[in-house]
Amino acid sequence: MVLRYTEEELALAAIFEPYLEAGKLQENAPQAAKDALRRYFEMIKEHRRKVFEDTYGWSYEG
Repeated sequence: MVLRYTEEELALAAIFEPYLEAGKLQENAPQAAKDALRRYFEMIKEHRRKVFEDTYGWSYEG
């Protein structure tokens, strides 16, 4: 499987990745890194919802 990242995903990752340690964001990470990681996860969640709805033809929300 080939993973492709959007420019926005790459830009967000560049902000938070330096502050990742053992898969977790360091406690002393700046707010910008926390916000970038939050937005990154929101994008993943939205993508999963879209794939689900496109695959099964009904709303993920219920």
